[in-house]
Amino acid sequence: MAMQEEGEKAIPPDKHELLKFLGLKRGNVVAELNCGTGEWTIPAAALVGDKGEIHAFAKSEKDLEVIEGKISRWRVDNISTYLEDVPPISLNEDIVDFIIFTEGEKGPPSPALITEIIRISKKDGRLCFIAKSHKSFDAMSTILLKCRYAIEKKTRPSGNCYIFAALPQETILSSKVERVAEKLGEELLGLSENEMRRAVFSERLCKVKPEVAADLLSFIYEKASIKKTPYLEILESCLDIDRLRDVLGLEKMSRIYTIAREKGYEGLVRLLMNPRPKGKRHSKYDFVEGRDLLDITLGEKRSLAKGLSKDTLDRLLYDEDPVVINNLLKNPRMTEAEILKIASRRPVKQEILKVVFESEKWISRYVVKRALVLNPCTSTGIALGLLHFMHQSDLKIISSSGTLHDEIRAGAKELLAREPRRSG
Repeated sequence: MAMQEEGEKAIPPDKHELLKFLGLKRGNVVAELNCGTGEWTIPAAALVGDKGEIHAFAKSEKDLEVIEGKISRWRVDNISTYLEDVPPISLNEDIVDFIIFTEGEKGPPSPALITEIIRISKKDGRLCFIAKSHKSFDAMSTILLKCRYAIEKKTRPSGNCYIFAALPQETILSSKVERVAEKLGEELLGLSENEMRRAVFSERLCKVKPEVAADLLSFIYEKASIKKTPYLEILESCLDIDRLRDVLGLEKMSRIYTIAREKGYEGLVRLLMNPRPKGKRHSKYDFVEGRDLLDITLGEKRSLAKGLSKDTLDRLLYDEDPVVINNLLKNPRMTEAEILKIASRRPVKQEILKVVFESEKWISRYVVKRALVLNPCTSTGIALGLLHFMHQSDLKIISSSGTLHDEIRAGAKELLAREPRRSG
């Protein structure tokens, strides 16, 4: 864009700052309604740059002539002008990033014009209104609220000029949820122990409304499904549905579930359902001869699980006490092959497999995650969370497995459809 010619009034720099403050960015597509003589049009064109577009709608031939003269003198090539007293607006739907509307003699835009503005705006498009009185500002705010828009930023550059930008309420909420999730992720990943992470995660969800909790959980789930850090790690170390139900209470968990269904958070709905595992008895590790130690007490078995006798440890792999299994998982003599025997057992109590899931040392291994997902006795909530770590080849196996719960198979199919080229 060239410098102004001699005698041409310079563009007031405050217009640039105001538009930047209101959210106008380089590359944006802008529609300016009731553009007048281009008071905001030229600064907007400079701000969006060569990759942006300005569609300026003038109400009179006189205004159109003035603004086109400015475009010619300034040699601006990203502005298209229209002689149009809208509505309707001569633009296709869902193409505009930023609307600028200056209040004219008729006052705030009519409901018909608001409908047109929303039609041409992108789903996250900003609506910028320049009102000439506080009364007009209040009227416009009320209209936007009815259209499910909320004011994001506002300013008053002069005594009788009110300027504000509005976004769809869902966009503002999504932005807030993302900021909260990022902050929560930093806090959780600063803790070294998964148990502490789960406690903090549950505590934070206790402090927010069910609506926010549903949005936050869905956001984390969706980000984890595309393997984005730190959300994948948060899902692995923190998302224990049984624990959340105990901490949040059945009433709040039910409310979160209802909101998730209403908002179409299918992945979260599936996770929150946490139906009983299918629990079929198919495993190469079943019914090992002499596996039980029936002649000793539970306390003795818990102590033996910390010992070094390989024969005893092998027999304890099939014990039904979670503490015994937990001690085995911490035993330095345990190998991956033996942990897989525990993770692949069936039938087996969910509590046993949950102990494996909570073992930071062993759950970090892909084959252990895989064994838990493929075990029909694993808590459905745990299996659904671990699905996000599965390679494409294993997702195909899981999606067609007749021994696994329908929700787990559906989750695997959803991930396959979302990432068809993900390598195995």
